[in-house]
Amino acid sequence: MVLAIASIIFASFLLIPSVTCCIWVTIAVVSILIGVVGYMTFWDVNLHSMSLLTLILSVGFSVDYTIHITSAFVSARGTRRDRVIHALYSVGMPIVQGSLSTMFAIFLFAFSSHYAFRVFFKSLTLVILFGIAHGLVFLPVILSVLGPSHADKSPVEYMGPKTKVKPYDDDELPDELPS
Repeated sequence: MVLAIASIIFASFLLIPSVTCCIWVTIAVVSILIGVVGYMTFWDVNLHSMSLLTLILSVGFSVDYTIHITSAFVSARGTRRDRVIHALYSVGMPIVQGSLSTMFAIFLFAFSSHYAFRVFFKSLTLVILFGIAHGLVFLPVILSVLGPSHADKSPVEYMGPKTKVKPYDDDELPDELPS
């Protein structure tokens, strides 16, 4: 599990050009995993090879929910509030759709007579629920309050100088479009 968390930190530093956001992603993923392990005990899932494999898989799902919101937040412009709204607007619905499609895919495992399939269903259901809660509720609230301020450079500014596009005046527009 320590290697999985170390890989989260490494991947988020590669993908997100904000140290603050990388720290929040790591904290959110660890929180999701703690919630999953805690609720697995209520669902009578013991720690063994199958449950540990699903926990490692859960790290990947957790990163998916949190890093998309954080990446959209960092790439947006404006105040923290504006950037959170942009992040939720641009990647919120795809996260919900991905979660629902995953739930539909594993739904039949709940009725399986095999213990391994039921463990897989329970673990992934918990990860999806905690991942959505963290990715669409907790992390946006944290970023709107404690995220990097709008004074930080956006990733676009790291790419090079800005070029201004001159808008057309009405008298410069052609009467007909060329065919």
